[in-house]
Amino acid sequence: MPKTPVPSIEAASNTPSNDVTGESLQSRRIAYGLLAVGTAWAAIVTLFSRVLLAYIDALALSPIRVEQLFTTMRLHGVAAGLFCVCLLIVRRRKVLTARWPKVILVMMLALLVVSFDRIVGYCYPPPRRLSPIVVRHPRRCFGHQPNKLGVLDGVETRTNQFGFRGPDVSSTKAPNTTRILFLGDSVTFGTQLGDDQTPVTQVQRYLETHLSSRRSECLNAGVCGYATWQELDLLKDEGLAAEPDVVVLQFCLNDMIDVAGVERGVLIGNRIRFDPPASFHWSGTVRAITTLVNQQRNEQLESQQHWAADRLFAEVHSAALQELDDVYRDPPLPVVREAWNKCYEDLDGVARVCRENSLRMMLVYSPVVYEIGDAGKYRQPSRFLRAWANDAEVPFLDLTGTYLPIRHRAPSEFDALFMDNLHVSRAGAKVMGEAIGRFLIDSGLLPNTDQR
Repeated sequence: MPKTPVPSIEAASNTPSNDVTGESLQSRRIAYGLLAVGTAWAAIVTLFSRVLLAYIDALALSPIRVEQLFTTMRLHGVAAGLFCVCLLIVRRRKVLTARWPKVILVMMLALLVVSFDRIVGYCYPPPRRLSPIVVRHPRRCFGHQPNKLGVLDGVETRTNQFGFRGPDVSSTKAPNTTRILFLGDSVTFGTQLGDDQTPVTQVQRYLETHLSSRRSECLNAGVCGYATWQELDLLKDEGLAAEPDVVVLQFCLNDMIDVAGVERGVLIGNRIRFDPPASFHWSGTVRAITTLVNQQRNEQLESQQHWAADRLFAEVHSAALQELDDVYRDPPLPVVREAWNKCYEDLDGVARVCRENSLRMMLVYSPVVYEIGDAGKYRQPSRFLRAWANDAEVPFLDLTGTYLPIRHRAPSEFDALFMDNLHVSRAGAKVMGEAIGRFLIDSGLLPNTDQR
């Protein structure tokens, strides 16, 4: 019987096993190809989302869509990182079992399902068309466009037919209705607050809760950055057209500082721009990227400040007001006294327009956070305004008296009332709105009303 030859050691070593040929090599190619496609897709969606986020203002993206886009970018970024790690593993392994392509295929399908879900959720229903809200004004330098839906300070905002923040109102005032017009700056406007979270909205809710015999209608004519002279012009134009019964004017320290050392009708400050890094920057690549980013940011600022494209800004108001305490000196510095006199003239103008049109007027002072304390020197603006209000026989509400008890009773609660040194948070808007609403009722400014 013939013997079966035994293969030599050398021949046995040259015989490929099932793990290094055929199916295993094909599995490696399939796995690598699937991972490459998944990585490319996730990276493309991530980069595209990042580009869109860089043009939030130019594209007028609403906060909800920004959040959706950010979530999409984050999920695809994580997926791209995961697939990159898998690519490195596959690249280092010479052979793979047939199970790897199946696992990677499942991962790819999961990515496509999530990706499709995020994209569809972002694109449908189609986003509402948003428009620039702030435009150039021939007398006030800038103002709100009427009947617009857009983004201002990162918050979706709607203006009505008068250019006031909020929904449209009836052109003819309904019977048994008291219409209250609120004039002011970003505090009244409710910067970074939703349309239903502003101090004016909180006043509306308070009056609806506490009045039974007569309906009240609150109109938010606040404009971010306005000073008293601009509010007076607005009252004469759009304000009177809205047929208000009561005018509530909100004043803050910026109204005085903004007119210190400048002629009337001129804005303080310079246009904001982002300059490229210095030529001796530590990294040429970082400098190039930063320059490109700054160009995009400048384009966004140009679109936001287009109303001032052909108007010169004043220089810094006065060297005499570079120190905080200069604003509160007693007796006031000449530039401060002059600025207060300008404010008094504007307040007189508002009071005169109200008298001529049989409108009731109320003055509200919104203090800076550091003024809400025990330091008497920081109460000077409130004293000046109270003196004017007494002479003009205009009801005056100093919100310092509203905030101060909260600061003494619950410091943490007080801190939550403000987003910065001046602007109220959602909780602060509620406190402010309720204080104004209560004062409107108690002072008898609302005609023929009965409390519940």
